[in-house]
Amino acid sequence: KIRTERYLIGIQYVGSHYSGWAFNNEAKLPSIVSIIEEAFKKYVGRRGNFSNLIGSSRTDAGVHALRNTIHVDISRQLTSSSAEDTFNNFFDTNALKQGLNYFLHTKHSHIYITDVQSVPQSFHARYDAVSRTYLYRIMCPVNHNSLNCSNLALFHTDRSYILRYPIDLNKMRNASNCLIG
Repeated sequence: KIRTERYLIGIQYVGSHYSGWAFNNEAKLPSIVSIIEEAFKKYVGRRGNFSNLIGSSRTDAGVHALRNTIHVDISRQLTSSSAEDTFNNFFDTNALKQGLNYFLHTKHSHIYITDVQSVPQSFHARYDAVSRTYLYRIMCPVNHNSLNCSNLALFHTDRSYILRYPIDLNKMRNASNCLIG
């Protein structure tokens, strides 16, 4: 008897060290999905198989995610009633989160599993997503007479676009009116 469970998994990551979400043969950096798949291989190991690891959306190289989701199927051959208990304990949502984070953090501390929940087999992370929200951070240095951005916190330097020239806020407000829909 083979038992398969589908899980919805919340993830967050700092994308600075990755080639983006999807695997890319030409990229010099690993992809987010390849690192997550590696963690699944190590955690699930000989105890079962995982398949259909699907993301709700893709990000480009260097893009961060406060929250993204994936779904994945985990299968296991059951040989006895005690195997059913082992499956339930090993693939418990909390154990799955802790186990995956253990393997993610041994090499890649920029990816973190935030939550895991069991979902119906019909659930699809991409097509059943209710909304997507994008956050764009633009930092404006206080002293526009200088290209020096030392007044910005270090945390923002690779997580924001930093303007290095003065902007006209009135022109930006007027131009943004055409974006309201």
